[in-house]
Amino acid sequence: MLQLVNKYALVRGAPDSDEARASLDFALARIRQRLEDEQFQGTLEYDARDLLHNQRWWYIPFIWVGCNGFVVNLDTGYVNWLGSAFCLDLCFWGHEQGLFCDTVDFSFEPDTNIQLAGKLVGRFMREPHRWVASESDEFVRYHEFEINTALTTIFPNFRRHFVWYAIPDLRDACENEGLRFTSTLAEAL
Repeated sequence: MLQLVNKYALVRGAPDSDEARASLDFALARIRQRLEDEQFQGTLEYDARDLLHNQRWWYIPFIWVGCNGFVVNLDTGYVNWLGSAFCLDLCFWGHEQGLFCDTVDFSFEPDTNIQLAGKLVGRFMREPHRWVASESDEFVRYHEFEINTALTTIFPNFRRHFVWYAIPDLRDACENEGLRFTSTLAEAL
């Protein structure tokens, strides 16, 4: 945990000032609203010793199977409901890059190597094609034969995609291959 605190300039534990208490109260209210919107039946519980925050967000360690807690942006009130597939380091790195466990608008820098982009797009999930009867309403991975078409028709901008599962590959590509991109929360339909 100390490594995360240092890496992301975090403060650990319960708030130690009125300002920090107010921002935590804001974050908790946003989480409660999100849970209510999702018709969650449980109670929001966490160990205050494991709270983490910086000037931009709070991490609330409300953890159960399938959930690694929540990160709440203090400027927008957005609640990033973290999936449990990754360690907190990857979750926080993704969050800092705009890679949320939600639908995002993802844009590669135009000079991105097309082979690298193809490898990464293979980890993205797209909205289903409404005209394909076999596809459900859930996001689906690109089929191998669709990747080249996506690269020739929509590259570099992948609107309304779920890229959460690509975080490890994206981080590796940023650190080792110079990948540059932007990612923002997609507008609701």
